[in-house]
Amino acid sequence: MRHARFGLLLVVAALTGACGGTSITCDEPQVYQASNAGERIVAPEGLSDLQSIKELKIPEPSPQQPRPEGAPCLERPPVYQSPN
Repeated sequence: MRHARFGLLLVVAALTGACGGTSITCDEPQVYQASNAGERIVAPEGLSDLQSIKELKIPEPSPQQPRPEGAPCLERPPVYQSPN
């Protein structure tokens, strides 16, 4: 019985501790922002070249207003509030 209480206390402490972390902001550079375009794959001799029509083209991002400093990341959609 004593071990069960201790185990339950550990689970509750772990769950409440996980929720009390620091807020994450989008001010820090993200890993993907440092990525570079790779070189095009060249097929070895004896094989047909890759079809350029099947290549994935990554579009340039659309311009957006900068987020306010310290604003939280948008991991969830904004809350909808009725005008009433």
